[in-house]
Amino acid sequence: MRVLGIDYGAKRVGLALGDTESGIASPWGILERKDDAQVIREILTSAKKEGATMLVIGLPRSLRDPNAQNDQLREVEHFIGMLRASAGDLTVETEDEMMTSVLGGRLAHDAGRSGYSDDLAASTILETWLSRKR
Repeated sequence: MRVLGIDYGAKRVGLALGDTESGIASPWGILERKDDAQVIREILTSAKKEGATMLVIGLPRSLRDPNAQNDQLREVEHFIGMLRASAGDLTVETEDEMMTSVLGGRLAHDAGRSGYSDDLAASTILETWLSRKR
């Protein structure tokens, strides 16, 4: 099954593509976020274009207290609710994204890649989800 991984951000949304058979996720792209409706349309268009039947989006949990609520977590949970309402046949699951942005930045640096690493963070989120499912 093809899966689209999502790293939601206030300015940019990272996307990764993977599948459950290989368990491999790859960075796929970065969407510039204007508003939630626009980015949801682009996510759903990307999922359809790539044949994804599931979306996996990262949840920003606190390192100190994974059960704590904060503004960023509430914003992502609100976005997930809108995404689920618009997703039709697509299943939407979540994955803890603790440290994925930091890891994405390190991967970009190690690869000599400049610019944003949101797609690498999405790939890390998706790889974590895929490894739990195997």
